[in-house]
Amino acid sequence: MPAALFGVGTVAGAVGSGLGAMGARDLVAAHERQAAAKQQYESRAAVSEDLREVANQRLIDFSALQREAFTGVVQRMVVWLRSHAKQVRESDRLLVDGLEVSLSLMPPLSAAKRPSPAG
Repeated sequence: MPAALFGVGTVAGAVGSGLGAMGARDLVAAHERQAAAKQQYESRAAVSEDLREVANQRLIDFSALQREAFTGVVQRMVVWLRSHAKQVRESDRLLVDGLEVSLSLMPPLSAAKRPSPAG
């Protein structure tokens, strides 16, 4: 009977060692995947930051165009509507009063709460 227990103990030890080795291998593989995911995340974040800068520059350019349009069209129309106020009151179409131009840039990625790439 004690010999059988030694045999079972030896088999259990061998299986445990094998499973421990597989666990260690899986741990190393998980660490490598985590490092790769972190690098991929950081490179994508850098690309996103570059794209954000391009988008913000376009917003600034379009804002200038919007201001030009506002000055060239809307403000001239307001002046005309005011100079023809009697006709405007009769037609009741003073629609452009109160139009505004505003600009809102995209915030940097670092200002937003960034999720962890490896969970």
